[in-house]
Amino acid sequence: MGKNSAKNILVRSEGNIGFLELNNPEKLNAISLTMWSSLGKALEGFSKNSSIRCVMIKGAGNKAFSAGADISEFEMQYLYSDGKDWYFMHPETFEQVAISDKMVGSLKNWVTEEDICKILLWDEQPISVMAPNFVDLEIVETDPGVKGDTVSGGSKPATLSTGAIIKVPLFLSKGEIVTIDTRNGEYQGRK
Repeated sequence: MGKNSAKNILVRSEGNIGFLELNNPEKLNAISLTMWSSLGKALEGFSKNSSIRCVMIKGAGNKAFSAGADISEFEMQYLYSDGKDWYFMHPETFEQVAISDKMVGSLKNWVTEEDICKILLWDEQPISVMAPNFVDLEIVETDPGVKGDTVSGGSKPATLSTGAIIKVPLFLSKGEIVTIDTRNGEYQGRK
């Protein structure tokens, strides 16, 4: 994963100034998890030195400097869940990433096997999962549809194949496929 943290953060002081140099130029000095930990330790060391009045942070190399973290975004296919973790696969490299059920959170209401999700990795560790904006899911339980009730504007609860419960128009029945906006959990239409 990351380099040795001692090599990634160079620490020195001159007079009343402390210097931290992010030494990760091949990644525009983006901060990895090990670097983050080293930064905290270096700053704590400076805080114990009463002569240090200022700390300057700079990046190594002569290219652009990124003050952010080493974050990558990938589109990955959801494969399966073992009850503890959800497994996603990069469709080109076939690399798999396990993401905790806790991190997946409410996405379990919308994501089904083979859906493509956006995965954010920080220093090769998952930090976020985003479902597609719209998904198509089957209604597995609802009151029977009322024929001719297409314009009344009423709604009823419906349970989807993922277990999520949403409001749908009165005319929809069990077995129909509906489109859901995963950002707000609302019915958008039927297939």
